[in-house]
Amino acid sequence: MHDKLTLLAIVLGLVAGGLGIWAAMTEIRDNQDAFIADLKKQGRRASWAAIFAAASSVVLAIEFFAK
Repeated sequence: MHDKLTLLAIVLGLVAGGLGIWAAMTEIRDNQDAFIADLKKQGRRASWAAIFAAASSVVLAIEFFAK
């Protein structure tokens, strides 16, 4: 059971890292209207990264307290 939870936490952490990098690589254009849309896109991607990072932490906490 603990190995599965560890693997799940690793996968969630990797997804969070990938989404964080994807958010950071979002192209921000010079046009004011496009700028706002690009910031919104970057924010959504960063939000998903935070959700996956939080899920990874929760899984690790469950594993720790399940011992």
